[in-house]
Amino acid sequence: MSNSYFRFKSFTVHQDRCAMKVCTDACLFGAWMAAKVMDWQKNLPGWIGHEKNMLDIGAGTGLLSLMMAQVFKGRIDAVEIDEAAAFQASDNFESSPWHANLQVLQGDIRVMHTGKKYELVLCNPPFYENDLKSPDQQRNLALHSNSLSLDELFASIERFMTADGKCTLLFPWNRKDILLEKAANAGFYPEEIVEVKQSDTHNYFRVMVFFGRKEVLPGMKEMIIRNGNDYSEEFKELLKPYYLQL
Repeated sequence: MSNSYFRFKSFTVHQDRCAMKVCTDACLFGAWMAAKVMDWQKNLPGWIGHEKNMLDIGAGTGLLSLMMAQVFKGRIDAVEIDEAAAFQASDNFESSPWHANLQVLQGDIRVMHTGKKYELVLCNPPFYENDLKSPDQQRNLALHSNSLSLDELFASIERFMTADGKCTLLFPWNRKDILLEKAANAGFYPEEIVEVKQSDTHNYFRVMVFFGRKEVLPGMKEMIIRNGNDYSEEFKELLKPYYLQL
């Protein structure tokens, strides 16, 4: 049984009311994007000294928003369709040091209106479109994309993202090609693709893709989570601001 909470250095994620629990690949995804945002805020014209808006689609426990809030200078709106998960994320936000900058919006992103545009959109979307489902309906909603297809997801991102905004997704590696195809159909092109392995003896299992609106030659990278019985040095460096044991 999963723990009812996961404690990080600066915040705690309670997860007893959420189908999808805190997992290593989601933590890696959040830390990877947080590192990029820190660099932008220091070095990228247009980001230096200016507050931005970020949208987290499919908030779950609120993990990604909390990881980003630790570094992001601006407001974060987190959308979650499942009512129990939305209340859980809201409670996690309220008990964090950044509660004033975080907001949960419970509802369906396909029909929602927030009244604003976002410079950055993050999503750890439903993974297993057309795969075998479990008897747990809440877990099905979190894992399966019947409730939000890739076409609908990119249409929603298009509606909410600023003209010069960026979006980033965590996805199963074996569906990378369909992800890139659907993104291109919607006018989003990869600027960076990171293929993730559990260890150097495993095959790729996740891909993290950072999208913009201009067609460019994307940067390609491999990331390995574990080296033998320990985390890899790159993983440790990314997760050091978050994991208690690092």
